[in-house]
Amino acid sequence: MMESVQVAVRIRPLVESEISRGCQLCLDTVPNEPQIQIRGTDRAFTYNFVFGPEHSQSYVYDSAVKGLVARLFKGKAEFSAVICLF
Repeated sequence: MMESVQVAVRIRPLVESEISRGCQLCLDTVPNEPQIQIRGTDRAFTYNFVFGPEHSQSYVYDSAVKGLVARLFKGKAEFSAVICLF
């Protein structure tokens, strides 16, 4: 059985104005794990899906949302939700 709530996190890339001000990313993805880690610490958080700044919006949709939408339109009785954090 699928979990009723799944959480997807995408670390968005910095925009040009952030780069020009010297901003830096403060999160990293953990290789081969659905985790993010706060840079400079040992604090990590686990989610159902984790996407780094190199992943496109369409990749995030295809990986975390598309299947849910397909199941909803097929009338599956079980309700599921994916919460996307950006």
